[in-house]
Amino acid sequence: MRTIHLTSAAVVLAALSVVLLLPEQAEAGRNCGGLNQNSCWHIDPTKWCDGDLKYKPTGVPGKGTCVRREKKTKPSCGGLNESSCWSVNPTKWCEGNLQYKPTGVPGKGTCVKREKDHCGNVDQQSCWHVNPARWCNGNLKYKPTGVPGQGSCVLRVSDDDLREVADSVLQHIRNLGEDNPLTDLRGCLEEPAQRSALLRAMSEKSANGVNGLLRQCGVSPTGLMAYGARVLGPFNSESTNTTASRSTGARAVRTAAGGDAEERAWHLTIAVLGGGVAKVGAEGGIGYKLELRQDPEARFFLFGGVSVGVGLEGGADVAVGLGYESMPSEHWARDLGVSVGYSGKAIKGGGAAIDFSKDSVVPSGFTVSGGAGAGAQVGVVTTTGVQYLYNF
Repeated sequence: MRTIHLTSAAVVLAALSVVLLLPEQAEAGRNCGGLNQNSCWHIDPTKWCDGDLKYKPTGVPGKGTCVRREKKTKPSCGGLNESSCWSVNPTKWCEGNLQYKPTGVPGKGTCVKREKDHCGNVDQQSCWHVNPARWCNGNLKYKPTGVPGQGSCVLRVSDDDLREVADSVLQHIRNLGEDNPLTDLRGCLEEPAQRSALLRAMSEKSANGVNGLLRQCGVSPTGLMAYGARVLGPFNSESTNTTASRSTGARAVRTAAGGDAEERAWHLTIAVLGGGVAKVGAEGGIGYKLELRQDPEARFFLFGGVSVGVGLEGGADVAVGLGYESMPSEHWARDLGVSVGYSGKAIKGGGAAIDFSKDSVVPSGFTVSGGAGAGAQVGVVTTTGVQYLYNF
């Protein structure tokens, strides 16, 4: 009986061992629920696959497989050179520090690098930003072009900047001396006979009349162009740019102008100020612009708001100037600019004016005239407007 008891105890212990070991052995040898294995069946669907694997059905109930749970990917937008993401908040249209670049189609812009070297600087396209104060770098100002989001950045020019450059140009004119073809031409046109003929030609808007006077005065286009280059060359060439300025932007614009003044398309301007010749008011006048080249283009124009430097000294005053602003080709055209005028005895014969394009400190021309206010040397900044007459 004792032997039988021991045998029964051994059987019981062996049975218990089987019961305890079977689950562990089954788990170790299980062939389901792992990566790319068949799913395990369980009443709880979260246990069909191990860990973070997900159940992928195969179309046969209970015969799915376990695969990796793919990470959620963000929409392909807002990244570098990708389409912008739409959001009610414009700052979320592009990721990080990327900038939104409009394409002309609302909501279809692209995201590009916000590089200061490529946008927002002088004469560059503006950078787009929800804050308009960041469209242009530094103290530059935004200049619209008529296309939304496609403006440009220009110098924020102050009157002091213009005066400082103009003072240097005026002093340079003085240093070159009184013997020059421009003041010689004005002296010729101021003689009584030529003056009367000029007033008549201007009143009749006769190009032949003005051109005939230029021949009588012995005008040399080559000589005038050479003199213009001598006057403005030092202020438009990077290698000779020595003019000081209160504005870093002003220096950058003058340097960027570059180019050789002798290679520019120069023109001669003759203007009659006041005297009722233009019939546009006491402060207005009429002018004639002639390109200094073979087969030149020439046009008459009216102007108002005359600078003090080209002011009046009783009756009609004759002013002559040189510049290289392009002549418009439209039938009717308007040109805006800025002039810094010096009246009185600024140079031989009276006054002078240094002309600038709008939003620029690069001198584009200069004019000499009789001027008013003897002895005045302070530059007067005036916004100028020129209306070209119909181009036949």
